[in-house]
Amino acid sequence: VRTDFNLSPKNQLTVRTNYVDALADQSGTTPSSIIYVMPGNFYQFSSKASTTVGQLNTTWNTAFNAPYRARLAALDAIPAGPFLAIDAAAWRYIADRPVFVTPADGPGIAACVAARYGASSVVVEPAHFSTYDGLFRGLGPQVFEPAIDRGGILIFPMPARVICGFDQQ
Repeated sequence: VRTDFNLSPKNQLTVRTNYVDALADQSGTTPSSIIYVMPGNFYQFSSKASTTVGQLNTTWNTAFNAPYRARLAALDAIPAGPFLAIDAAAWRYIADRPVFVTPADGPGIAACVAARYGASSVVVEPAHFSTYDGLFRGLGPQVFEPAIDRGGILIFPMPARVICGFDQQ
């Protein structure tokens, strides 16, 4: 038995149930070319099964997962190669390339980490560590190339050379 419910224009619920009541004739002897099993030598094996399955089909509208769509729209502005982002796992999934977590220590350390790991850029989203607020608002010293703005996501390409304190060893 199957029934469908249109819960709303974007949600459909389907419920299915199956019920099986079966008998199987069983013999203690396997018939062959020289063995004939008489009808009285069978016994019946009873099997009953009942299963119910529910399925909800939902159509999402354009408001669903706005951060994913914003990142996807900004992806073409990110230079080739690995990069740094605060939500590295999400970006790694979308970009299908190496993405390192932006350190919470601020842009200076981020530039050093990016240089150390060969990252091409640092991506700063509207939701960012407070230490990046000046960089996001265009205030303070710029340690990167000018930002590329894609819908509020700022992509800062790496400068040609970054000198870091831990590179002086």
